[in-house]
Amino acid sequence: MKKEIKFSFVVPVYNAEKHIAACVEAILLSANNAISAIEIILINDGSTDDSLKILRDFEVKHSFITVIDKENTGVSPTRNLGIESAVGEYVCFVDSDDYLTADYVLMLEKSLSKNAADVVQVGFERRIGERVLYQVAPTKSTLYTDINRYFANETYTHAVWSYVFKRDLIEAFEIRFDEQLRYSEDQDFILKFFARTSNIATINGVVYLYNDVPTSAVNSSSQNIEKGRNRALAQLVVIENLFKQQFVPRGYHKEVVTDLVDDFFVYAVRVEGYSSAQIMDDYTQFLDRIESSYALDIAMQKCLKQPRRNPTLYLQKIKSKINWKKKTRKVQKMVRGLVGNFSLKS
Repeated sequence: MKKEIKFSFVVPVYNAEKHIAACVEAILLSANNAISAIEIILINDGSTDDSLKILRDFEVKHSFITVIDKENTGVSPTRNLGIESAVGEYVCFVDSDDYLTADYVLMLEKSLSKNAADVVQVGFERRIGERVLYQVAPTKSTLYTDINRYFANETYTHAVWSYVFKRDLIEAFEIRFDEQLRYSEDQDFILKFFARTSNIATINGVVYLYNDVPTSAVNSSSQNIEKGRNRALAQLVVIENLFKQQFVPRGYHKEVVTDLVDDFFVYAVRVEGYSSAQIMDDYTQFLDRIESSYALDIAMQKCLKQPRRNPTLYLQKIKSKINWKKKTRKVQKMVRGLVGNFSLKS
């Protein structure tokens, strides 16, 4: 009797010939160490290198691997196609230049055997080659039945590959990646999913290895005024998309929306040629749309209107925040350097 598929791995691929084989092999190894049946959906997004050939080789060798070849449309339409092709109980997103640890599937099985959660957060490690930059992992392996408690106790991340999503819920509410977004599309998807669930399981352990590649989508956005402005405006689109869900507001939404508003201004003031007047005009237009379309509670009105009360003071606060982040990064680099030196001496 054929086992029902537990996990669907969706992997968008674009010009990833240097990494995709190792990425797929890591998924296969992790699955071999576990019991659950999986499927791997490899979607070639119009690659111009040898990525498709590598994918086809895997498809020939493994009956549970499906390769989809299509014209280049970007990561969001590609992931949406993967969702629509998936049949597993849970959907796991993996980027083509990243890897899973050997116990990734095993840890998911262990967590879900105790808690039938709608979504699971896993720990990850960010690295450049063999050098580890940092790790982010939940404080404990548990089930939160109150999302507010999750936000209070854990580190909420913005990457879809750091969560595993129940497919039935995705389909029930037709949750998809916004295909118009070129930035923050992961956070947009996560928040729309969170608006439809009341529970989340966490795994206290690093099982996803995020490979910081200079040519990846995260690192390749040049800061001309158009791209920089679009990156800033994407934060406001995420807020609008959240309100479109007609969700019941919870405590954590104020925190999330406040952070997104701050991020809009953080990205905006960094863009040369994007004047303070233009920034405030864009924000005012956004706020007018929100206020005319949705009934906002007092707490949400307060956090959304804060920048407009005293624009000069607010922009000064944002610039101070940016300077603080720069100083923090310098300290982190110094600490990593010291750790490296100590390691070499020992």
